[in-house]
Amino acid sequence: MSAVLQRVWGTIWGASVLLTIVSGLYAFLLYRRSQYTKSPFYRSGQDDGHLD
Repeated sequence: MSAVLQRVWGTIWGASVLLTIVSGLYAFLLYRRSQYTKSPFYRSGQDDGHLD
């Protein structure tokens, strides 16, 4: 992905910044999901429709 972005922008710094932001957001969302599933109010057996 960084090689494609580098060809589009012509610099590796822009691609690096974008990939860092995307990776950070993904890590944050994984953290939030792990915190949500630890909640005593989380019912893993039922389909609430809000996790789709």
